Amino acid sequence: MRKFALPGLYPRERKWFTSVIFFTGFIVPVLLYLIWFLAIPTFLNFFDQIGMVNQGENVISARYDAVSIISLGIGVSWIIIIGVLTTSILSLSRFFGMVKNNESGIRIRILLISFSLILLSLPKTYDGLRIIISLMTVFVADSISRLTPIFE
Repeated sequence: MRKFALPGLYPRERKWFTSVIFFTGFIVPVLLYLIWFLAIPTFLNFFDQIGMVNQGENVISARYDAVSIISLGIGVSWIIIIGVLTTSILSLSRFFGMVKNNESGIRIRILLISFSLILLSLPKTYDGLRIIISLMTVFVADSISRLTPIFE
């Protein structure tokens, strides 16, 4: 995709386009892999060691609910995917000239849709944090997208 688009872009557009392609095509899958295959097992081992209580000959250990662990991973993955998609859509709206007077008509809609998607679809494990996580994800995506140059 990069090879196809590069000849038609200005030099400063090339840099931005290359970074977007790299981030969405490489960093996101690597992050998801690290979450599922390194972070979750590491946290489980850590919490298992902390949760053990020795009382003489008896050892009491904590037990974890597999559904909650999977829900936690799904939630983090979903937050990353929606955050990256929101950032990309907002950046592309600025990049393709949908911005007038430094404001985009589509910006508020995209932010509300992303906020709602995260708020309504996070697993039950995230109860109590849904609004904060949704707001933070949308705020970070909007802040990063504002770094994209505006072409009118």
